[in-house]
Amino acid sequence: QNHTIRKISAAGEVTTLAGAAGVPGAADGSGGTARFRNPGAIAVAADGTVYVGDRGNYTLRRISPAGEVSTLAGVAGVLGAVDGTGADARLGVSEGLVVASDGTVYFTDAGNRLIRKATPAGVVTTLAGSAGAAGSADGTGAAARFGQPAGIAVDGDGNLLVADTVNHTLRKITPAGVVTTVAGMAGSPGLADGSGATVRFRAPYGVAAGSGGQIFVSDALNLVVRQLDAAGAVTTLASVANVPDAGVQAAPLAGLAVDADGSLLVADPGNHRLLRVALAGAVSQAFGAAPRPGAIDATADAARFSAPAALAAAADGTVYVADTANHVIRKISPAGVASTVAGLAGAVGSGDGTGSAARFSSPAGIAVALDGTVYVADTGNHAIRRISAAGEVTLLAGLPGSAGAGDGAGSGARFDTPRGLALEGSGQLLVADSGNHTLRRITAAGVVSTVAGLADSAGAIDGSGSAARLNLPWAVAVADDGTAYLSDQQNHLVRKITPAGVVSTLAGSAGASGDADGSGGTARFRAPAGLVLDADGNLFVVDRDSHALRKITPAGVVSTVAGRPGHAGVLTGALPGGLNLPLGLALGPAGELFATSENAVLRITFDPPLPVFGVGLWASQTALVEGGSLQLGWSARHATNCQASGDWSGAQAVAGSATLAPGAVGTYTYTLTCDEDGGGASKSATVVVTVSPPLPTLSLTASSVYVTPGASVTLTWSAANVTACSAAGAWSGARATSGSEAVAPATSPSR
Repeated sequence: QNHTIRKISAAGEVTTLAGAAGVPGAADGSGGTARFRNPGAIAVAADGTVYVGDRGNYTLRRISPAGEVSTLAGVAGVLGAVDGTGADARLGVSEGLVVASDGTVYFTDAGNRLIRKATPAGVVTTLAGSAGAAGSADGTGAAARFGQPAGIAVDGDGNLLVADTVNHTLRKITPAGVVTTVAGMAGSPGLADGSGATVRFRAPYGVAAGSGGQIFVSDALNLVVRQLDAAGAVTTLASVANVPDAGVQAAPLAGLAVDADGSLLVADPGNHRLLRVALAGAVSQAFGAAPRPGAIDATADAARFSAPAALAAAADGTVYVADTANHVIRKISPAGVASTVAGLAGAVGSGDGTGSAARFSSPAGIAVALDGTVYVADTGNHAIRRISAAGEVTLLAGLPGSAGAGDGAGSGARFDTPRGLALEGSGQLLVADSGNHTLRRITAAGVVSTVAGLADSAGAIDGSGSAARLNLPWAVAVADDGTAYLSDQQNHLVRKITPAGVVSTLAGSAGASGDADGSGGTARFRAPAGLVLDADGNLFVVDRDSHALRKITPAGVVSTVAGRPGHAGVLTGALPGGLNLPLGLALGPAGELFATSENAVLRITFDPPLPVFGVGLWASQTALVEGGSLQLGWSARHATNCQASGDWSGAQAVAGSATLAPGAVGTYTYTLTCDEDGGGASKSATVVVTVSPPLPTLSLTASSVYVTPGASVTLTWSAANVTACSAAGAWSGARATSGSEAVAPATSPSR
C-alpha cells in the first residue's frame, strides 16, 4: 500500500528500489521516478531482474538490475484476459509470480481465474483455466477451473504449485498444463494435516519451494505455515498468530519466500511486518514493527502498552499515559522508563486506593496539574478520578458504573463515556463528555456544569451554550487566553469555544470526512482525536482514521505535518514518518510532541522545536457598569516569576483567577508579565476593561389618571444616576431629581 518495491539487504538494511511512497501511478522510469499501484506479486530471476505483478494497474512490470522499471505486458488501467505480446496482452489482478530456471515468468491471474506465463520478451499465453470461469475442476489447459489462484511456486521437476485460495486447496500444474489437486478439498475449509483430500486449508495464499524438495504454504486464515513433503504429506510447521507477543492483531497472512539459510519469510500485512519462521518451527519478527501490546514496565521499546488513548506531559518532562486496554495509568520518565502509577494491568474495577490497589475501567483521558495531581477520565466507569502526587486515587465527580448527564456536585453529577480532559488556568477541569455530546466543567470542589452542547442531542450547530450541538467530542485543549478547542469526532470538525461558551467551527466541514489540507471549511478530517496547542496558538490534531498529525494555524489553515494520510503503520525516522490510528497527543517541555499510535507512545520532534513558553490573561467581561466586578483568569506555561502590573499589582502564581472590582468610571489595564522557566526571555499579556457609568433610571406616576374638570392630581417622580431633570408637555421648568407636585389639568380632554 506504499505503492513501492522495497529491498532488504543480507545485512538487514531496508531501502526503496522503485516507486515513491504514497504516490500511486503507472509510470515507467528509474527508481523513485517510476510509479506502481498496489503492487502484489514479485519474483527475482537468476540474472537479478525483478518481476512485479502490478495489481492496481493490471500489468506485469520488470525492474532491471540497474533499477530501470519497464512494463513487460498489459496496459495500465485496462483490465482483460487477452493473450498477446507486450501492450497487446490484457491482464487481470496478479497475486502470485515465479520465475522458472529458463527465464519464463509464471503468474496467477486471480481476477480472471487463470494461470498464465510470459516470456522475457513479453509474450503472454494462458497455461490453465478459462477466463472468468470459476470452479475447482482438474483437467488439462482450458478444461481446468480455479476459484481464486494466489501464490505460485516451481518445484524441482518444473511443476507449478498454486494456492487456490477460495477453494481452500493446493493445485499442481505439469509443464504440459495438466492440473490436479494435490491437497485439500474444494469448498471444505479447515485445519487438518494429512495427505490429499484429507488435508484441510483455510484460504491458502503464499507458496514457496524449499531446497529440500518441500513446498511451503501460508495458510492465511488459519494463521499457520504448512509444509508439503516429497511424499505428498502436509504438516503444520508453525503458527504465527500473535507472534511474538500475545495480543498482536490476528490478521490473514500473505506471501512467503525461502531465505538463503532455508528459513521462511512470511508477510504479515495486517501488522505491517515480515516474520521469520525457522525450519524447526520457531517464529520471530524479522522486519517492520507493529508495536506489540502488553503491560511491561521497562525502558524504551522494551516497555509494553495496550491501546493507550491519551497523554499528558508534566513540566519536568514526565509523560502520563492512560493505558486504556490495560486499565491502568502509566508514566514515562524523561529517560524513557515506563512505570505504573495506579491500577493493576488487566484488572477492571472502580475502587479507590493507592497505586495498584486502585482500579479503573478503560481510562481514556488524562491531564496533569502543576502540583502533580493527575486527573483521569475513567471512561468505562463514567467518572472523573484524581491521583495525588503520592499515588492515591479518589473520586472527583460522577458515580462509577452510573451513566447520565446531570450537573451537580461530586457523585451527584453524571457523565456518559467521558474522554478528553484539559485544565483551565483557574484550576477548573474541562471534560469532553463523549456519550452526552457535551463539554462539561468541574470546579476544584467537584461541582459539575455543562459549558456547551445539550445532552443526548448530537448535531453540528454553532451557537452559545446549550444552543450549540456536538457529536462525540473526543479531546479538549485550552489556550493561554482561556479559549477551548474541541475535536468533534463524528462531525469530523475542530471546534472553538470562547470562555463565555460560544461555539464556532475552526476547521472542517460537518459530516464531510477526508484528508484535504486547506483553510477553514475547505479542510477535511477523518475522526480527529487528541489535540494540543503550542505557545504561538497553533493547534496540533491527531487525525485518527487518516493516520496523520495535522496543524491548524490561528487563522484556521490546516496542513499535514506527520504521517501519510490514508496509509496506516508506525514508521519512525524523518518526518513525515508513519502513524496508525493515533489517539492521544501532548506537548512536551522541550517543544516535542508525544502521540499514542497502536500500542506505542511516540516522540515527534521538530527543528526548530515548537514554542512552549506562553502567557495568557483573560477577563470574564471587558465592559462593566460602575460598581460591577469581573473574573480575571491567567495561565502561563513553562514560566516563573509572574508579576502583575497596571491596575493590579503583586507577585502571582503561574496560573489562577481573581475577582476584581475596578471601581470608578474609566479604563483599567491589567498586565501579567512572566519569565521563561530556565531561560532569559519574558512575555506579557494584557487585558483592557472599560467601566461605564450606570444607565439613568426614571419613574413618573400620577395619583390618578382620571379627574373631574378643575380637580388636581399629584405627580410623583424619582430619578437615579442623573444630574438634572426638566418638565415638558402640560407642565414645564426645571425639577429636582425626585419629588412630588399637585397639578390641575385644563378642562380640554386632550390635556
